[in-house]
Amino acid sequence: MDLQQLPEGCIANIVSLTTPEDACRLSVLSKNFKSAAESDAVWDKFLPPETPTILSQSGESGLLAAKSKKELYLALCNKPVLINDGKLSFSLDKWSGKKCYMISARELGIVWADTPEYWRWTSHPESRFQEVAELLHVCWLEIHGKLETRLLSPSTLYKAYLVFKFTPEAYGFKHLPAEVTIGLEGGERSKQTVFFPNEGEMNDFEREMDYSEEEMDFSEVESDDAEGEINDSRGLSEDAEGESKDAKGESDETEGESDGAKGETRDAEVPEVVFNDDRYQREDRDQRERSGWSEIELGEFFCEGGDDGLLKMHCLANGGGHWKSGLIVQGIEVRPKRKY
Repeated sequence: MDLQQLPEGCIANIVSLTTPEDACRLSVLSKNFKSAAESDAVWDKFLPPETPTILSQSGESGLLAAKSKKELYLALCNKPVLINDGKLSFSLDKWSGKKCYMISARELGIVWADTPEYWRWTSHPESRFQEVAELLHVCWLEIHGKLETRLLSPSTLYKAYLVFKFTPEAYGFKHLPAEVTIGLEGGERSKQTVFFPNEGEMNDFEREMDYSEEEMDFSEVESDDAEGEINDSRGLSEDAEGESKDAKGESDETEGESDGAKGETRDAEVPEVVFNDDRYQREDRDQRERSGWSEIELGEFFCEGGDDGLLKMHCLANGGGHWKSGLIVQGIEVRPKRKY
């Protein structure tokens, strides 16, 4: 049976049972699949059901006026919204639609943070929050974070990261070990030792989120045929390029066998998947290095769902009593573990 002969609604129902990444891959197969894969029926299933409530409480309810559910989805992937009086940010993982949160530095428990000789609270143009914590001079570096598990997506493996950057004058972090833990309050916690990157160097991590606060501009790509670009969905995965090319080859063979299938397949080379907006764009490596933000992993946690537990994270870096300075803490981010 030729799936392309199915009604669009039927195709949309099938696609909605996959993932956002799969939907973008399927959209390059033909006009029918593109129309179905970009429909509201599909992308509404990828949005958390509590999305309207979250946006209404965040002051970003205007996003609900997006032209399509897909545009709303992409906006939440690329534009984290501030909630809880600006102390917490909410966004979606572009690949899976799972919920992501970043806890601001103000909501963290930072030892000596209220002592002006050791820390200072300041603003930073590349932070999504109004304030960041800048380390002035301490020996004892200890940071605590907590997040209610009811906020997270159920049946999801999460990882937590301390998000920070160094000032040009930073010192005391070269090969500095840190004991990090994560786990539910009252339960067992995983423990490991990680290392801060050297001062002035960008940790070469695989991040999929930029932390800058720039203006966002959605760009539309008009297309009169299936040869047009993938609107607003380029960039979910570079791996999608190879797989989509394979699918294109199969579709071309089908085109030769059936005149009815002509015009449905995409003749153009599938572009690499890159989102067509600027704010919170997932940058390439050079752009990430210029932004200067880095992270260390605090551990992972599986959220089963249906629990009202409290997820606790902890980072302790004594460094044998050596003095440290120049660390700027933006917060702790909790996001789904990527399969790549």
